[in-house]
Amino acid sequence: MNSRMELRRGGRDESGFVVSLVESRIWPANIGRLEEMQVNIAKVRSGGFGEAADRKLRELAEIQAKKLAGIFRSANPLFILGRFAECAEFQGGEFRDWYETHGVHALVQYAVGLAFAISDSIDLSAVPSDGDVQEAFDLVAEIFLIEWELITHASRGNLPEHAAREQGAFKVEALTDRWQGYAVHLKAILAATLGPIRDDITRELGWYPAIIPELGVGLARVFQRRMDEFRPGFRAELVRAKASGRAVYDEEMWLLLERHKNFAANLFVVDAQALSAELDLSVETLEAALHDLSWNPGQQPEFLLPEQDNLARTYSGVSLGNGRYFLWMSSALIQESHVWFYDLLQRRSLESIKKRYLMARDAATEKIASSTLQRLFGKDRVFRSAQYDAPGRPDIAIDTGSPRILASSSSTKLIYWNSFLSTSLDLSL
Repeated sequence: MNSRMELRRGGRDESGFVVSLVESRIWPANIGRLEEMQVNIAKVRSGGFGEAADRKLRELAEIQAKKLAGIFRSANPLFILGRFAECAEFQGGEFRDWYETHGVHALVQYAVGLAFAISDSIDLSAVPSDGDVQEAFDLVAEIFLIEWELITHASRGNLPEHAAREQGAFKVEALTDRWQGYAVHLKAILAATLGPIRDDITRELGWYPAIIPELGVGLARVFQRRMDEFRPGFRAELVRAKASGRAVYDEEMWLLLERHKNFAANLFVVDAQALSAELDLSVETLEAALHDLSWNPGQQPEFLLPEQDNLARTYSGVSLGNGRYFLWMSSALIQESHVWFYDLLQRRSLESIKKRYLMARDAATEKIASSTLQRLFGKDRVFRSAQYDAPGRPDIAIDTGSPRILASSSSTKLIYWNSFLSTSLDLSL
């Protein structure tokens, strides 16, 4: 088996998706560093698989994560996070590998969560060195390489092999996949679930979250326009400098790279005024929306590793103060809209709205899930609103012979129970 294998969604291997991202230069980490980390992982595993080896690997991941946190807190993290976000939004071709499209989003989301996990001890006036930026790229890649190892070689316990395999697949998806579904479907579900309680939501929040897809489009326009304004001038100046000789070209390149640092640090920073220029929405509405869609630095001081819950995934923006927000991934707004909305209702103790929202959401997602499964297995084998005494509150039963499948239309976890594969309820679509 090749020691450095490219991972595709249809053929996962021992290296994981990070190696593919680095080899393609979508994530410009040092491949030599990853190879060294693979050697270190192999040494830890040489004594066998089990809790002791897993504990050593987690300790190694924590060491790297603390180094990364130190870099973020030694200077303004936006100079690094802006570079990271460029990799997710603008690097690579139109037909990128599945993990090059979604796996890199997971890397950036983790980094954002760690950078703003605490609110103090960050020197916003300092600019990180080029060496620190590269070290940050390397550390993120190493941390995810270790996480991949821990997931793909986790103990299966008492689970049958097929159940353990599928449970592991769900964990891999949780680590890497940032796409809950097709945007057009999510938009329809959002409208169907929020429509019945629109007036109550708007009265409470000051805006209607069904406009989230529109906000994502507006943000994408802002980012693309900024990039389009920067790139042509960058290239034209290099072409002119090249004609004047190597010394002039090198000096111009250095100056342009310095300009790019500031450009990247501000590329994904927006306010309501900038967004209103792209959308037919009032500044007041956009200010309320951006506020609710963002989290404040310091809200997850215990966050350290990708396996932990991360506010940077649930909330697509980070509040920087003075009405400014770091929103690096415009498509995340619709992808995380239901998880975000539920969490917002929880935090604000809006129990009445939450109860009505959950009823509408469950009905809409169950209808879509059951109709999809009926097309796959046949109408006479898929039973909606199934009542079973099983973990995960399943709401759909599929008779496939053995094993049978109990499915929750909002699930990403899998439990093996009494000859059934049962999905464990969470809030992802």
